[in-house]
Amino acid sequence: MSELPLTIPDLMPSQSDFLHVLRAAVGGFTPEQPLADWRSVIQLAHAHGVSNFLYDQVRTWEPSCQPDTALMDQWRITFLKSAVKYAHVTAQAHELLKALHDAEVDVIPLKGVLQAERLYTDGACRPMSDIDILVPIALLARARQCLEQLGYATTDFISTECRSKDTRYIRPNTPLPIEVHWRLWSEDDVISEPDPGRIWLGLHEEMLHGIPVLVFSPERQIVYMAQHILHHRLAIPLKAYLDIVLVSRHYAQQLDRTRLDQEKQAWQVAFGAQFVFDLMNDIFEWTLPELLSAADVPDGRYAEERHAALSAALNMTPKSMKITPVLEYCLHASWYNTLIMGIKRVFVSPAELRQLCPREVHRWGVAGGYIWRFINLFSRYGQALKKRKSHDDAFVSDLANFNTRQALSKWIRAQE
Repeated sequence: MSELPLTIPDLMPSQSDFLHVLRAAVGGFTPEQPLADWRSVIQLAHAHGVSNFLYDQVRTWEPSCQPDTALMDQWRITFLKSAVKYAHVTAQAHELLKALHDAEVDVIPLKGVLQAERLYTDGACRPMSDIDILVPIALLARARQCLEQLGYATTDFISTECRSKDTRYIRPNTPLPIEVHWRLWSEDDVISEPDPGRIWLGLHEEMLHGIPVLVFSPERQIVYMAQHILHHRLAIPLKAYLDIVLVSRHYAQQLDRTRLDQEKQAWQVAFGAQFVFDLMNDIFEWTLPELLSAADVPDGRYAEERHAALSAALNMTPKSMKITPVLEYCLHASWYNTLIMGIKRVFVSPAELRQLCPREVHRWGVAGGYIWRFINLFSRYGQALKKRKSHDDAFVSDLANFNTRQALSKWIRAQE
């Protein structure tokens, strides 16, 4: 594995402090020097989804290494609110999993709902925006019926599963939506997905919130999480990398290199997964288990790309994550070409519109779907287009971050 310098020159002091605190929390040690700007560190931690994880560690440190009392009290209140919400999420997940188990629907919990319970000392340390589950497509109708009987409803009125990958369900007075997946990636995604039949092989049963569920092998969990990061072109908060660290620790005695290599080959991410593992090591200064370390030392460019990826990960903002390739094109194109691109993006075929805006077409018809799509695209990207000729430092930085991640993703795919 190629070594990188630990100092990243283009980080602000608050980012460097945040990285130092995060490395200390993962490494299980206390920083030697107190921080000057804890408020900025906590804001960055919240943006990367690791605020509660850090609080759970920082509260055990010496008072001299913690934020001041007032800020620590505010942090504690935020953590306790998350803990209360997670208690409700636990009850919600138990009800959902029990109903599906009683209906004999096989379920694989994905991402946060499983990781919060398995990998963290307190489930509140792992924020999630929904409960993701994977079910066999043959049992999809039965799974949907279960959710409807529990009082959930969906506004995703897609009549076919050929291109989509999930359906979102909501119920009043429940903490999180439910996303029922029948595949991991949609048909339009550029990344590859193993044969659906293979995904349902090699599973083992575990208890989650008191209900038996099917779980990926540790090796498959690690590779799936790495591919999730690659799928989003590295536009992902640091909590995703932290999940891989914690699952590697949790299953350290069970991991097998041969099985891991087989999973990387099956998911066609042999190179990309290794890049994610090395980037994870750079972020946390966490010594990779031999299992996750590269067998061969890559060439010099590999180290350069890792450095670029590390800088991009730490400089990423929510606004930079929302920039898309089409928006980036429009930022440099003439107003005429931008208008033509906008028209093309709005006036897609009616069939594609029904896939992109199922709930709006269901409610207002095709004409209403086009109107909603125009309003949605303008609200998401209109402000950015206004800034395209400006010299706003934050916007320029966000755009540079996007371009770096796009170039990295293209390079990684080329190596596969």
